[in-house]
Amino acid sequence: WSKHTTFEIATRVPLLFSGPGVPENTSTEALVELLDLFPTLAALAGLQTPPHLGGRSFAHVLAEPLAKAREAAFSEYSRGGARGTSIRTETHRYTEWRALKSNELVARELYDFREVAVETENLASDPVQKELLDSLSQLLSARRDSPHFAP
Repeated sequence: WSKHTTFEIATRVPLLFSGPGVPENTSTEALVELLDLFPTLAALAGLQTPPHLGGRSFAHVLAEPLAKAREAAFSEYSRGGARGTSIRTETHRYTEWRALKSNELVARELYDFREVAVETENLASDPVQKELLDSLSQLLSARRDSPHFAP
């Protein structure tokens, strides 16, 4: 099974941990990525992680569920000749669709999760959202341009 969209329904997965130092019957809303699993398991086992890994440990979140792990979680999905790259912050999801062959920006999506828990209204063309859109676009570009990103 795999993702079939850049929307929340496809990018969220159940993640359960149990072990020493992990409180029972707790949950967190901290943003993490599956890429973070190896560094987390290594940290819990007291092992060093190789410096070339793109993930980061969220072991501290297991001990303190209100802690933050990431500013944003990254995901991507390709369809119809374009690749959608998304970041999910605590409050928003921002996606850029770029042509696979030219890398030209062909569409943008911005969704606000503060009032509605699903993507129902694309706010990317709303002038009121320009500052937020620009900020999220820079955050997405920094992640996409990092040495650990492999499309």
